[in-house]
Amino acid sequence: SKPTYYGTSMWLYGDVRGEDMQSSLMSSLGAAFYSMKYTANDAPSMWSIPYNVILRANRLLEAIDAKKVVDATPDQLNAMRSEAIAIRGLVHFDLCRIYGAPYSVDNGASYGVPIVLGPLPVASQETRKTVAQVYEQVIKDLEESLEIGGLTKDKHYGYVNHWFVKGLLSKVHLYKGDNEKALAY
Repeated sequence: SKPTYYGTSMWLYGDVRGEDMQSSLMSSLGAAFYSMKYTANDAPSMWSIPYNVILRANRLLEAIDAKKVVDATPDQLNAMRSEAIAIRGLVHFDLCRIYGAPYSVDNGASYGVPIVLGPLPVASQETRKTVAQVYEQVIKDLEESLEIGGLTKDKHYGYVNHWFVKGLLSKVHLYKGDNEKALAY
């Protein structure tokens, strides 16, 4: 299967679209990222797959709110809620970094990506928000994830933990240009 999102694509973006690497072969894995000439075959992997992750997180949150998750303890439900909200924030942040201008270009006034907070409608039916609006939602999600109190501070491989969310909040504030908040987290 074709590697996508955190399987490979998200890792390539930082290097291929920066100055660390150049793609000389148009058949190489990072060629479309480097040239920014997307096709119907490679663009969906970095648009629809991350939005599918957001929609799945939102479906889980909807199920928890509707008390449809009946085989979990209150602590497990808090952990699931915290993790789902943090993942939703992470994915919106990733998409905004890929498809939006850096925050510092115009203080977040340029177009970012659609913000999807429910299971439907799909992202393609939503309108693009500004980079500032996306960052505001990402920060809100990550802070809420911490406030719920369901995240462990222990290592728990394969799961979001307290330190991941604090680290991501620091990174979001750093990208936003708010060094004091970045340092605080």
